[in-house]
Amino acid sequence: MPLYRCRYLDNTGSLVQVGVAAEDDAEAINMARSMSANSGARWFDLFEGERFVRIGEERAQSNLTRSPVSIAGTVRRPLSGT
Repeated sequence: MPLYRCRYLDNTGSLVQVGVAAEDDAEAINMARSMSANSGARWFDLFEGERFVRIGEERAQSNLTRSPVSIAGTVRRPLSGT
């Protein structure tokens, strides 16, 4: 049974990382979704070892619609359709 790593911000803003043992990606995603929702989290990330499995829907949507972010003089803007 593979071991997955789920991480999310709880309702106090603390980063939580939890190990999840599941038969497959679908089961791990459901478990991660349930755990993060029960804590009041708005998103979760899920990994199996170093493999990225899933990003929560709410986080994916917020990453697509957020305003430009400046990082050390570099401005990153969301991709647009044009």
